[in-house]
Amino acid sequence: MSIIIPIYNAADHLARTIDSVLAQTYPSIELVLIDDGSTDDSPAIVDEYAARLGTQHCVAVHQANAGAAQARNAGLDAATGDLIMWLDADDWMEPDWVAMFVDAQQSSGADIVACGKTSSADDTRLLQHPDPLEAYLLNRVEKTMWVTCAKAQVYEGHRFESFTIGEDALMLCHLMWGVQTLCIIPRTDGYHYEDVSTSISREQRLGNRLDWPKRANAELAFIESACPQYRRLALFDIMRGAGVMYRSTKRLQVPNQEQQTKQHLLAILRRYICRGILRPPVKYMKPADYRQILVALRDLLC
Repeated sequence: MSIIIPIYNAADHLARTIDSVLAQTYPSIELVLIDDGSTDDSPAIVDEYAARLGTQHCVAVHQANAGAAQARNAGLDAATGDLIMWLDADDWMEPDWVAMFVDAQQSSGADIVACGKTSSADDTRLLQHPDPLEAYLLNRVEKTMWVTCAKAQVYEGHRFESFTIGEDALMLCHLMWGVQTLCIIPRTDGYHYEDVSTSISREQRLGNRLDWPKRANAELAFIESACPQYRRLALFDIMRGAGVMYRSTKRLQVPNQEQQTKQHLLAILRRYICRGILRPPVKYMKPADYRQILVALRDLLC
């Protein structure tokens, strides 16, 4: 098992993050630390743990700052484990977090194990191709790398694309189409998020949000090329995400010189919402999905 931690200026929390990996009940873990050009004490912390653990248990990579996507790609290149998991440099895991995923993977033989959207034991199920992609597009699984465990071979031929927002969701979309099996397990509280400004994926600047339409277009282009039968599902998935982005962007306080850019982004997001409402994937939908349409309509009218 390789656990990849992309790192950028995370010195305040990095030791806690790494220690949470070392405290795992699952014994066979390779720690992959990717320092993406940090300017604080993160590089020294990385080197300290690498020296203490040795090359058999820890891989340390220092690179010039290239962004979150390239740090993740460097982690994939450096990892040697049969399974891959991810941990943000500011977050931490409960001691049985990794074992829970490994147990599910070994018992199911699934290519990917991912947390579902509920904590109910009834949410555990094994899906066969092409159902994993359907589950992704219908929002039946969490869309973040931090709550997934995948066979290393699943990533072969795939690279994270350099978006300032949502590159992990796009990677999951590609992976869900390529795998034969997905095991969905109940959502738990075993992964803890530290909401800090240095985390690339959580910065709230307007400029970062401008990449969201690019990421959405990349998802739609992939679906139209690889599996056009799921185009309506993709439009519905993008509608849902656009609604979340629309609501948070409306609340975002920006300086006067950015107001025009903000309004332009909101107009683009409204178009994504309209496209999903007008072409719903009715045959796949459950009551919760119809409620999403009502939420989307409210976004447009309010």
